[in-house]
Parts: sequence; C-alpha cells; structure tokens
Amino acid sequence: MDKWIENTYRDILELSDFDIQKKSWLGNDPHYSSSYVEIMCSLFDDNDFDNFIDESEKLGLSYKLVNELNKLRELLNQYDEGDKTDEEIIEDPLWGLVVNQAKIVLDNWM
Repeated sequence: MDKWIENTYRDILELSDFDIQKKSWLGNDPHYSSSYVEIMCSLFDDNDFDNFIDESEKLGLSYKLVNELNKLRELLNQYDEGDKTDEEIIEDPLWGLVVNQAKIVLDNWM
C-alpha cells in the first residue's frame, strides 16, 4: 500500500475508535501517545488530507470511499474543539459524529 494511503488510513483508524483515543489521548497506553491536536496535525498537515481527497482518483480510490472521505472532512472542519480537553472531546456527542463517520470511511476502504 502506498505510504500516503497507509498513513492516512492509520489516522482515520485512530479517529474511528474511542478505545484507541482513550488509551492514547488520555495517557493510558505506555507504547503510544497521541492527542486531538496531534491527530489533526498528522491528518491535515503531515498527510495533507485535503490534497489526499483531491488526488483520490489518481490514488485509485472508489467514488463511494471518496464521498465518505468528503463527509469526514466536512465534519472535521465543522468540529470546534474550543478549549475542551481531550477527555471532553471524546465525551462530546458531536465528536461521536466524527468517530461514526470515520468508521463508515473504514468500512468502505478498498
């Protein structure tokens, strides 16, 4: 799998799983540490999520997957974390919409 695709997939996997978020964002995993800010930076800055979606045809991603990725991007762009802690984000019902959409993305992945 192309490294760009693999890294983006890994970021979306983290977005799709409350258990991963609780372990890595709240310091409950001695082998992996992350946070809301880190996953957003990884997805949008390191993995250039916007360009990833824009280049999806060249990457061979299905129309259905791209459609679901666009929905995820919209939810992420609309989500306002404000001054919430990572724990408060995880508990936020609006964040739950992001997590559910990330699950849908993974269900449609290649």
